[in-house]
Amino acid sequence: MQGSLAQAVALTIYGNAALAIGLDPAGFYPSNSTFKYCQSVTFSENPRAGSKPELASYASDPVAWIKNLQGEGASLLRMNYASSEGRNPVKRMTIEEIRGAKSFRWEGTWRASDSRRADRRIWQVNYCRTAASPFRFAPEPMTRKHRRKSWGAA
Repeated sequence: MQGSLAQAVALTIYGNAALAIGLDPAGFYPSNSTFKYCQSVTFSENPRAGSKPELASYASDPVAWIKNLQGEGASLLRMNYASSEGRNPVKRMTIEEIRGAKSFRWEGTWRASDSRRADRRIWQVNYCRTAASPFRFAPEPMTRKHRRKSWGAA
């Protein structure tokens, strides 16, 4: 599995366990294998969507991130496949944070630092939270009955 995807999955699973049953995330970082080659994993936020990023620090590591989410009343994390707009859209996995009637998106950016490090921890990862948007449930899959109706078949 690709490292960035594996890390987003791990953050989502551990985050949901902490949010749902109060699992202590202290043993999660940096011991989880998805952080093996990471020099740092930080979290920031861009409070003004659509503007040039003016990032504010949110958490210094995944444990602090999960604790902040718990303190703010987040109820669920889920994976999303996001696509950018434009001529050559870029598709990326993001983590969606559900809090009440609002939804926030966390998108990871990986930047290589010193590739000659002896411990091979060359990645500096930052997850940025965008401004809130209304929470929407994913649409239900179409059943055979619905497909027939939409295609005009009896």
